[in-house]
Amino acid sequence: MYREAKSFIIIISFGIIACPLMAGPTVTMTRQSGYYSGVGGEFTAIPSGVPGLIDGATVQTFCLEYNEYIYLNHTYDVVINNKAINGGVGSSGDPLDPKTAFLYDAFIDGGLAALGYNYTPGAGRSASAGALQNVIWFIEGERGKNWVDGDNSLQDKFYQAALGCGWTDIGSVRIINLYQNGRLCQDQLVQIVVPAPGAVLMVGIGAALVGWMRRKQMF
Repeated sequence: MYREAKSFIIIISFGIIACPLMAGPTVTMTRQSGYYSGVGGEFTAIPSGVPGLIDGATVQTFCLEYNEYIYLNHTYDVVINNKAINGGVGSSGDPLDPKTAFLYDAFIDGGLAALGYNYTPGAGRSASAGALQNVIWFIEGERGKNWVDGDNSLQDKFYQAALGCGWTDIGSVRIINLYQNGRLCQDQLVQIVVPAPGAVLMVGIGAALVGWMRRKQMF
């Protein structure tokens, strides 16, 4: 009994190190002056307990649905997904278009600067955010095209880049479905990060250590 108790304590200890207890995943949504245009992005998401996102680190994001809304400075329950859940709970979902994933990935990595995205807070960034949001809504079938092909607008530059990107999957881009009291409120874009291998393997290492110690009759 004593040996089993010690084994249990060690496994639990490693589990606590690798996976600390926490509430369900949430994000707090807000916006910053000089970063957004109209009712769209950029939004700022502050995650807590969301797989693939760093707790407390701000994430600049764009919404996918045009007719769904959130409150600013409000915290939402989160499901991380590769689909937008259009219309609320029970919907089969709308898979994220690889062209949208490409644009968001380029935005996060700063690559859209080459196409004219202004990352400096102020009027230029607001205009850039509005252009990118409109292209995302168009690609995702939320709104019609509000530019003319070849007009050299930011929208056209972003869209032409997306058409020629060659992406056939969504890479590390994901959607966070935002809920309040079980009701869908909006879908937002995020780019997940791969957790450190040591954190993923910690529990397994703990179990292996217990087995080795038993074989060595250390209990």
